[in-house]
Amino acid sequence: MNSYDINLEKVPTHIAIIMDGNGRWAKSRFLPRTAGHKAGVEAIREVIKECQRLEVKHLTLYAFSTENWKRPKLEVDTLMTLLSTYLSKEIKELHKNNVKVTAIGDISKLPKNCIDQLNSAFELTKDNTGVNLNLALNYGSRDDIKNGVIRAVGDPRERIKEDALRMMRAVRFSAQKDMEIDKDLKSAIKERAEDIRNVSKERINAELSKILVSDNAREGISNLRETGLLKEIIPSLDREYDTSQNNPWHLYDVGRHTEKVIENTPNDKITRLAAAFHDLGKTETKTQDDRKEHNGKPVDHFYGHPERSEEMTREVMKDLRFTTDEIKNTCLLVKLHDERLEPDREKICRFIEKHPEVSAQNFDRLVDLQRADMKGQNPEKTGNVDERMDKVKEIYSEIIKGPYRIQDLALDGKDIGRIQQTTRGDTVILSGQDLKVAKEKMLSYVLREPEKNNATDLQNFLRNNLKTIKNDSINRQDDKRKEAE
Repeated sequence: MNSYDINLEKVPTHIAIIMDGNGRWAKSRFLPRTAGHKAGVEAIREVIKECQRLEVKHLTLYAFSTENWKRPKLEVDTLMTLLSTYLSKEIKELHKNNVKVTAIGDISKLPKNCIDQLNSAFELTKDNTGVNLNLALNYGSRDDIKNGVIRAVGDPRERIKEDALRMMRAVRFSAQKDMEIDKDLKSAIKERAEDIRNVSKERINAELSKILVSDNAREGISNLRETGLLKEIIPSLDREYDTSQNNPWHLYDVGRHTEKVIENTPNDKITRLAAAFHDLGKTETKTQDDRKEHNGKPVDHFYGHPERSEEMTREVMKDLRFTTDEIKNTCLLVKLHDERLEPDREKICRFIEKHPEVSAQNFDRLVDLQRADMKGQNPEKTGNVDERMDKVKEIYSEIIKGPYRIQDLALDGKDIGRIQQTTRGDTVILSGQDLKVAKEKMLSYVLREPEKNNATDLQNFLRNNLKTIKNDSINRQDDKRKEAE
């Protein structure tokens, strides 16, 4: 510790000071407000010296905001005179001490002599490598908000050097607030996109998740791609933009299609993650059919892409430190996104039988994902997507009012084990693997006839189908043995 009680191991790289209170300081001493401003200028010298001694990299002085124009003309004129005087008197000393002078805000509205003095200071000190004295003049976040602009404080390249995650935050703020990224900031992000490699996966995950659940997630992903950040974070997703889809069902390359899907999904985190990753496998499974043409070229196919997309999704999400449950649920949706749901009760019952692992919540997410996936395709092929998918949800909602899971059955394993059938001296009893097959058969039965989910009807069903169930069980076990061999 030194005489100022400062821990030299924790000195910040950037200090910002709002130059407020000069008027109150003067008033407490029975002096005019202008005297307070002059005293503030004197204090700046000491602050800069201390920043140099402590090796602070950046010092931002919030000196004159857009709101300050509303002050009395005499006070405004005094402030402008002080600025001009300070620069003319101090610039040589600042340059001698290796201080670099920069500014933020719209300085074009300042008096001409101030503008000239500032430009001279910028030019003289542009190559200095010591403290960066950043003067905030005619600044106003209200103007940036009003104009819908995300801007860095001072030199955006310096801000990125301090913390590379600021690049993703700029994209996130843009997506959350529906604001444009300032061109200088965007240019700096493009130049330094590789720096994101130095940021922990957990921090990247947090920003990416916020981008995906924002109201402008599509623009967020587009900005990540434009700035080069997407290539650094998820290169497999970036490659989608170079994968065309010459197929009657598609109008866009895989990347633009993915943006459309994200845009058309509700901002549920799991659904948006699945939307972002559902076609990752297309970059590796693309084939062309020379026997068929579309737009004068061979038709593109992507056989097996859901399975490969699931594998790649798992790899990406593990790398970005998503939770086990997030990975599990997202991968499930990705795997099933191309297994089209139809507004038909029998087909939905079959889907439930085939995929007992799909919860009611994930079924709802899957419908939303498939709806968005089709909306990102050729509308002449997909037709009225909303009408069909709304009907799917309606039918599913009716189905799950009754028994739709194994645990909903009126009989359990012990009940099933008590049932037996004797034919010509042969007794059939279900046990072990047979019980699993029996439960699946019963579920199929009650899905179609919910009123039969009672002990009497299920017992009768089992007695009438014991032999079939036993044979199916034996066949499954034989198949497993063959696969093992």
